[in-house]
Amino acid sequence: MNKNVAFVVFGVLVLASIAGVIILMIHRPDATATFTSFVVQMLGLVVVAGGLGAGLNSIQQKVETVQKQTNGTLSALREDNARLYVENAALNRQLQPEDDQHGQ
Repeated sequence: MNKNVAFVVFGVLVLASIAGVIILMIHRPDATATFTSFVVQMLGLVVVAGGLGAGLNSIQQKVETVQKQTNGTLSALREDNARLYVENAALNRQLQPEDDQHGQ
């Protein structure tokens, strides 16, 4: 989510909460403390959820960047390893008869 959008949404929530507290103070002043603590908890949850969403978005972007950077690299590395393994096996087979002759 865009930071500006998150700021505006949080601002709207705060303004609605303040309006709710004012209306509640006029009609039922005895319930103001409970409502205020509820509002603080809800705003805290909104902040935590926004932070978590931003963090997950950041992680997802980094994972996509790594996938783009390694696209094709790993398969090329595996092909090169297979080629080197075959070449190493061929060289070992060529050396094997010489080792047998030296051992006898």
